[in-house]
Amino acid sequence: MIDKSKLDTNHYMKIASASNEVENTLPFLVVWQETVVLDGESYECYIVRHFSATTAQPIWFCGYVTVPENSNFFGQFYDDVAAGITTGVELTYSNAGRFGFDTLHVGMENVVLADVIAWTNALARDLHEQEEGFYAPNDA
Repeated sequence: MIDKSKLDTNHYMKIASASNEVENTLPFLVVWQETVVLDGESYECYIVRHFSATTAQPIWFCGYVTVPENSNFFGQFYDDVAAGITTGVELTYSNAGRFGFDTLHVGMENVVLADVIAWTNALARDLHEQEEGFYAPNDA
């Protein structure tokens, strides 16, 4: 059973899309957080779990990776970096150097946290490995 007192109902995540930004009013809980250091660069990784606002039942996970500020990916839209991502997750979010995916939009509603942790760590490695060959669209 989920402890409803631990759900964050005072803060809301903003979901960015190409056309607009809408406020997500579903409560969420940060369920995992880790700093992955690759070649001396820190990638902040975390996973949130969204819950139903009425039943407090878990709905889906979102995995996020924040790249270092000196990264070529910092400030880029997820569609601009998605081509180099090979982890098998589909990027659905980007904002200020943070890239994310969710398990709802890609039909993975019944995944377990261990899988989402593995995908989030793989996304950090992928972003790091693709860094060298990436040129922002307006840099070409």
